[in-house]
Amino acid sequence: MTASRPPSLTTRLVGAAPDRLPRHAHQLPRDQVTRSQRGRILRAVAESVAAKGYAAASVADVISRAGVSRSTFYELYDGKESAFLDAYSGIELVHAHLLESFRSGDTPKAMVRAAVRAHLTSLAAEPAFAWMFFVEAVAAGPRIITRRRQATESFLDTLETMIELARERDPNVRPAERSLCLAFVGAARELIATHLLSEEAASLPRLEDALVVIAQRLLLGG
Repeated sequence: MTASRPPSLTTRLVGAAPDRLPRHAHQLPRDQVTRSQRGRILRAVAESVAAKGYAAASVADVISRAGVSRSTFYELYDGKESAFLDAYSGIELVHAHLLESFRSGDTPKAMVRAAVRAHLTSLAAEPAFAWMFFVEAVAAGPRIITRRRQATESFLDTLETMIELARERDPNVRPAERSLCLAFVGAARELIATHLLSEEAASLPRLEDALVVIAQRLLLGG
């Protein structure tokens, strides 16, 4: 059994909402309007940063891509950095999907492969967000670096949970060691970032075998 592909990151971040609002007068609830605007802004942030880099991306570019007014943008965010941080929170959803996929395997090795495959497939489906998570967040400013570190700690907690689940299937799996989990995070990030710098995100699934080997050795001890 394999986990199904999740909805888009923007849908999971803001909830279901129209991609575009009607141009004519409408009776949509205010919260649905706000979700639509926020979702479009978050995707626009990711796309703008992927196209231009964080430093060159501007609020003007974001609102143009999102199809919202400047006043609407500033009702939701105080600037580019806060919008980026909101979009970056999608990495937590990526990690949650990784854990969900891991649970679908019958054996520890099958669990690892299911998680790696789902992870790479979901990133391949979100190229702008993948670039933001793995390339731009590394050098996008102190607040974003701090948020990235928080995401790392959360991911380490997820990996420790995954290892405990694997040990329930096979007690021979090595107990979780946070330093080895961190080594895996570093290796996986570098492998994905290096790939994105030279290849299209759509080809990320080609990294499956390499990531599975790294995960089995660092996380399972096999």
